[in-house]
Amino acid sequence: MTESRYSRRKKQRSTDDHNQQERYLLTYADMITLLLGLFVILYASSQTDASKFQEVATAMNKYFQPNHKKADSLHNVSALPGGNGVLQGQQGVPQQMYRQDGSGMQAPISDEQIESDVRSALGGLLQNGSADVLRMPEGIIVRLGEGVLFESGKAQIRPTSTSMLDTLARALARISRLRNIVFVGHTDSINIRSFQFESNWHLSTARSLAVAYYCIEHGVYDKYVEVQGVGSQQPIADNATQEGRNRNRRVEILIREIPPQRPTTQGYVNSP
Repeated sequence: MTESRYSRRKKQRSTDDHNQQERYLLTYADMITLLLGLFVILYASSQTDASKFQEVATAMNKYFQPNHKKADSLHNVSALPGGNGVLQGQQGVPQQMYRQDGSGMQAPISDEQIESDVRSALGGLLQNGSADVLRMPEGIIVRLGEGVLFESGKAQIRPTSTSMLDTLARALARISRLRNIVFVGHTDSINIRSFQFESNWHLSTARSLAVAYYCIEHGVYDKYVEVQGVGSQQPIADNATQEGRNRNRRVEILIREIPPQRPTTQGYVNSP
């Protein structure tokens, strides 16, 4: 009796262990079933009704391809009366300049008005010879002497000149979207070699950049702005005299038409 009871307990324990070992098959079967359902859904969603697709394609093709008579009549229609359907384009920007007037409408502005605005911005600097405005074949040149903007051998704008530059920047901002504005730095022929500037090239470039960036920060549109430094290569007076050297140390602002061929933001020159 005792041995028989022990045998039954051992058999029951063996059956329970076997059931525990095969329980993972339920989870595995559920996972396989879910994956099968997923693949069936993906396959079904990737299939299209070929017949319905062909019907839609035929209808679209018929609608957007008129018969030959209609096509011929459409080809004979001009875009404008008396024209051949082709509008001639041109390069560059319109020669007419514009500015915002008090009503918010765009009103024309001439080169004379641009020069007048710049002269008003410079004020008394024109009378004492510290600045000048010139009409040249290449455009309008605003000439600012070194003493107005910088201390000797430096490229930091004087605090006393910021009021004048604010007014000048407002005048330039009104025309900066339709004109090319070039800031050019100049020095005299005496070579400079300091901790900050290795040559006159460095100094002239830093000065023109300082003035250009100040104007950009105060409203000048930067897309058509150029910055150049030419050192002592373009004197306007004799470098043998102190007076001549003072005149040569300057920053010039050239206001000109936007050239048809100019570097773009994509890194190449606009084709003619």
